[in-house]
Amino acid sequence: MRRRFTLPGLLLGVTLIGLLLALIVPLATYFARARYYSDEVIEVAASADGTTFAALLGDGHVLVWDNEGSLKATLHTLGTFGGSLALSFDGRLAAVSPAGANEYVNVYPRGTVEIWDIAKRKIRRALALRAAGTKFSTAENLLIVNRSPFRFEMYPADNDDPPRVVPAGGPYVAFAPDGARIATGTVPGRLEIWNLATLFKEREFPAGQTAHLWYNRVAWAPDGQSIAGLISEDDQTLLLEKWDLASGVDKPISRRVSDYNGIDLAFSPAGRHLFVVNPRRDAAPGPTQVFDADTLEPVEAPHLADAWGVAGGMRGETFVSAEKYTVDLVDTATLQPRRRLYEGPPPPNVWPTVACFGVWLVFAVRLIRKRPK
Repeated sequence: MRRRFTLPGLLLGVTLIGLLLALIVPLATYFARARYYSDEVIEVAASADGTTFAALLGDGHVLVWDNEGSLKATLHTLGTFGGSLALSFDGRLAAVSPAGANEYVNVYPRGTVEIWDIAKRKIRRALALRAAGTKFSTAENLLIVNRSPFRFEMYPADNDDPPRVVPAGGPYVAFAPDGARIATGTVPGRLEIWNLATLFKEREFPAGQTAHLWYNRVAWAPDGQSIAGLISEDDQTLLLEKWDLASGVDKPISRRVSDYNGIDLAFSPAGRHLFVVNPRRDAAPGPTQVFDADTLEPVEAPHLADAWGVAGGMRGETFVSAEKYTVDLVDTATLQPRRRLYEGPPPPNVWPTVACFGVWLVFAVRLIRKRPK
């Protein structure tokens, strides 16, 4: 009676299964992580003192570096695609807001803003709420939480005291360098300055006479002497404005910028440049635009052209820029990259497995030909 299986045949069968697993498993893992944005950079943040930078990845990891680019900590959080990240003024705390439920990322519990102690790698306080964004004070451990486009609440990070409602008539606020005041844009377009201790409005600047105009983003200069804002109409950015607070002049300098959505605004450390950034989400980003902060004249910065995220402190020799799978440490003075801090994993190299499969196929054909008729 002839045997149905031979030892070479069994070895070829086992080898085939191993080759298929070596091909399918890495590809399936790679595409699954790509589907859930696991290795993508979701947001970057900087401490106000310029000592600490961080990046939130799509799988919830938060990578924290010092201003020289050395990795300080890795936090395992609930943040995912659509979440937000903020660092405290001294870089000791990180606030992570998870994404809301959506068709791509719906695997973790939602509705908890986590405040992490970076050195201890532990959660210091958890806020049982959903938030569209978070921002730390530039001078103390206070966290402003964006509960909705027109409601902001301020929570202490060191205790469980109840929140204070922050006066804001628009979708975005920015802390003054001293942490005592905030600037907020309103609809219709006004830029307002509020004292946080008294909740008293100190000053107001009009954006224009048209009710459709509104401040899409606001940024406070590191020296505290000026405020910049992006004015939008019907979700299209129209003007970049800068108001001089010290001179008392009630007319800003302004410049028209590209018309695309989702724009962010930030000063470079020491306030030499202004960055107009289009954050990457589902759509491809427009180019990051760099302006001289004094004149609003465009500045050439090829390295930042494709960046969708920029984060820097009020001072410091470095800041960070982010693209889809990378984070770079950038020199403040030259706007040139100093060091790559993060780079997502490349696609799996399946060619050795394909080559082995070709060898297996040769041996399989030879074995079939040698079988007795």
